[in-house]
Amino acid sequence: PERGDPRYVEEYASPMGDTMQQIAENKTLLGRIGLARGVVSNKVLLLDVLEAAQAEELDSPTGLARLLKAWRAAPTGITYGAQDVHFFFIGQVADAKSDVTALADYLRATYQPEKPPSGLNSEDWRVIARVLANDRKVTQPEWEWGLRAVRAKQCNNCLKVFLSAPEPAELRVARYYEALKEFRAAYGSTSRRKEFGIWELLPTEDPAYAMQVEAAAPPEEKPFFDYEVYSHVVGMFRSTQPIAIQETVLRRWAEKAALPGRDGDSCRELQRRLEALQREEAPRVPALDQTVCTCLDGPLASQDRYQKKVVLQYALDGRLACVEAP
Repeated sequence: PERGDPRYVEEYASPMGDTMQQIAENKTLLGRIGLARGVVSNKVLLLDVLEAAQAEELDSPTGLARLLKAWRAAPTGITYGAQDVHFFFIGQVADAKSDVTALADYLRATYQPEKPPSGLNSEDWRVIARVLANDRKVTQPEWEWGLRAVRAKQCNNCLKVFLSAPEPAELRVARYYEALKEFRAAYGSTSRRKEFGIWELLPTEDPAYAMQVEAAAPPEEKPFFDYEVYSHVVGMFRSTQPIAIQETVLRRWAEKAALPGRDGDSCRELQRRLEALQREEAPRVPALDQTVCTCLDGPLASQDRYQKKVVLQYALDGRLACVEAP
């Protein structure tokens, strides 16, 4: 279960780690009492956070102030076998409509990527980023925290969270390429893909921003904004997005479909691409018509009609010269 799941209450309330063994092995009464008191005191602090996080008034100035007070008192990291309690129901803080600035400042100051508390995983860091970006903007100190989290290899999604915030386009685009450089430096050694990082960092749910990022790409990066990247963008279309933007993206996607794939071949994936374009009702574009004819006259010429039926039907529907009777 996720940490916001009530089933985690037992995890926070029950574990004692190896304390029972330590108590049994301790040779003095005072030592055993001290260990037991430590467990009880710790559980009180954890339960204070649990109660505050589950309060009905959590999404209110009073509720968030109560949670912050409990956060400040509770230990970070794994304590007596229990995971870090600050992440219990933290998703509700990230989605809160009330002002969470004080909680965001606390998290940014407390969770230093270079010296992380014990037991955190990449999702924990990502949800901190969500809290920081709750107000739909990312301050420079918050952005720098995200860069540090990437450099320390704590969070491979934090910068994508930040880039999703609807900041001014010029700032967002500049930050994207700063993030790309840091992301590749931290994680690129494990990948042989030259395009590594392009779509991993791109908030594909924002089609207008995706096109702005491509438009600003340096020459060496432009080829990486290919059919596959735009497939991710189209796959994230939502009814709330402007129709005009979606239509522009669909046209761009169709133009990308005319270009060679990442293996350098223009024809091998053509049928699959045409099927996807037709499902999304993408427009016909001259570049794709030309690629279809080039493939039908070239590599696909020896295939039977069934093998190339989608490509052939596309050409017939468009009355392309390569399938018209002389």
